[in-house]
Amino acid sequence: MANTTGQLFLTMTTEKPPIRMQDFTYLLPEDRIALHPLPLRDQAKLLAWNKGIIDHCFFYQLPDFLPVGSTLFFNNTKVISARFLFRKETGATIEVFLLSPVYPTSEMAGALSCKEKTIWKCSVGNVKRWKPGLILSIQSGNISLAARLVNEPEGLVEFSWTPLELTFAEVVHATGL
Repeated sequence: MANTTGQLFLTMTTEKPPIRMQDFTYLLPEDRIALHPLPLRDQAKLLAWNKGIIDHCFFYQLPDFLPVGSTLFFNNTKVISARFLFRKETGATIEVFLLSPVYPTSEMAGALSCKEKTIWKCSVGNVKRWKPGLILSIQSGNISLAARLVNEPEGLVEFSWTPLELTFAEVVHATGL
């Protein structure tokens, strides 16, 4: 702000402006959403912001924007199909979403490579319709996944499957959404 003498001054405040949903609502046409990677990945579009200027570029130009001595960290994680829809005989759907492994290990890679039963902390939709002791199952080809609610308050679900030689990752890939 400027006062009557033309001097600039700033007012500092710790108050944060309210977050308004309309500030984050915009039209995004379906044809503008990348559903598959390009054959030449460096040809993908890159939106660059540099000193207040927004520029439309390509990923092969990324080094032009990095200061000398920059460090890049690559994320090569993969998303798993961690959501399951189990259907009870009554027709009710129970949705189970994997959150974190508990048994035989809490380490993700170890839990996904397991070839025996495993217990996961899950988010369970429609949990009130999942009675204690009821085993739900999903069939996909020759793969069968069974789920039993072990602890409702904690969201612990025990999974077992056949064929037993498959890892839990392979079962999840075949039966999950």
